[in-house]
Amino acid sequence: MKAIIISLLLLSASAVAHEEERKLTLAADGIEGIEIESGAGFLVVKGEGANVTVSATIRLRGIADDEVKEFLDRYMELSLEKRGKSAILKSYFTDRDWGWKWKEKAIDLIVTVPKRFHAAIDDGSGSLEVKSIDGHVSIEDGSGSIEVNDIGGNLRINDGSGTITVRKVGGDVTVNDGSGSMTLVDIGGTVKVTDGSGSIDIDRVERDVIIKSSGSGGLSINNVKGRVERDDNRRHHWRRHDDDDDRD
Repeated sequence: MKAIIISLLLLSASAVAHEEERKLTLAADGIEGIEIESGAGFLVVKGEGANVTVSATIRLRGIADDEVKEFLDRYMELSLEKRGKSAILKSYFTDRDWGWKWKEKAIDLIVTVPKRFHAAIDDGSGSLEVKSIDGHVSIEDGSGSIEVNDIGGNLRINDGSGTITVRKVGGDVTVNDGSGSMTLVDIGGTVKVTDGSGSIDIDRVERDVIIKSSGSGGLSINNVKGRVERDDNRRHHWRRHDDDDDRD
């Protein structure tokens, strides 16, 4: 009886979880930026090194060991290629057959690119971190936290839900956010925000701050060298650089 129970437990464990690592590389000669389309799983994009490298961790749950290869061959897209002046990274699962639809699956990615690159990211779910990129960065994100640090160019974020933290951007920052708190600090250009709900904290902006809408949640704006504009009628707190007077 014990042998039967142990066998059943081993069979159950084999169907519960699978994890494997894959690496992709691409020479950066003649490439100016990267375009990323990713599904579930965390994503880190950082500017370092001379070429494009991708470290992928594939995580599956609820799939038996003898079904893993078939599942990955049929339903996983994981590729890196050069197209014109861009590196194209695709990392996601398709759900063409109903029988596989409810399996748990994700691909975690760590992507390194030359600092000079631009980056365009279309991400499904999971945390997202982008740092040390000298070019422009655009992000389309479904859900999960977003953290962006040390961007030389402009930054554009279109986000469904999750916290957003942005620090040290040389150019303009434009954020269209559904829900979740937002922190924008040390911005070299103009900040434009459209927000559904969640607190907003903006500090140290070299040019203007324009709030299209701020929905529900607290709003704090401090140390803005340019003007502050509001397109709604909510009261707010803001303070210019070197000005100790709070204004409502």
